[in-house]
Amino acid sequence: MSDTDRPDGDMRAAPPQPSRAGRFALRLMQVSWPAFLGAAAACGVFFSVVDPTEVALVKRYLGGDPLGAYTVGFLAFWALFMLTGGLTMFMISTERHAAARSDQQA
Repeated sequence: MSDTDRPDGDMRAAPPQPSRAGRFALRLMQVSWPAFLGAAAACGVFFSVVDPTEVALVKRYLGGDPLGAYTVGFLAFWALFMLTGGLTMFMISTERHAAARSDQQA
């Protein structure tokens, strides 16, 4: 499709498409940044309710160090939110691919 064949009649050139690595980096940041913010909020709420020095796992593996518990808790929440965001991104992209395939077959 050339620039003059655009359906809306716009004569401007289409923006360049990012490389595969560029698309991956963009999607990674689209998942990572909201997950980071969500993990910060979840960590704040969770540790305002739970005292990390009284959790048995913290006493056993971290020696009762609350800073270590906050760090591990934040990283766990971040991983959880990145997983959910990544799965959402995956489902959206497969839905778009399925819609594009059905449009091509019609």
